[in-house]
Amino acid sequence: MEKVHSRSVGDWLVMVLAVVVLVFGLLITAGGAWLATLGGSWYYLPAGVGLLVTGWLLLQRSMTAVWVYLAVFAGTVFWAFWEAGMNGWAQVPRLVAFFFR
Repeated sequence: MEKVHSRSVGDWLVMVLAVVVLVFGLLITAGGAWLATLGGSWYYLPAGVGLLVTGWLLLQRSMTAVWVYLAVFAGTVFWAFWEAGMNGWAQVPRLVAFFFR
């Protein structure tokens, strides 16, 4: 008799997180591509791609997803301070969203 593998609650939560990250990744990638064509910041395009990679790796149950996300987050922090300096209000739209993904 073949053994059926049931998924745990943790498996389902990781899949839900992966889908959420993929949706945000698609939105940020598309918006970043559009912004780049308008002559704006190119940062959102690679950040969105980084989130897409993170979501895909989460679906694969790979711990590499954590490292990719941390690299995208570190890049975001670096970019935000490079672009807006120490202006706290200017950092809000650049950094707050990353804390709530």
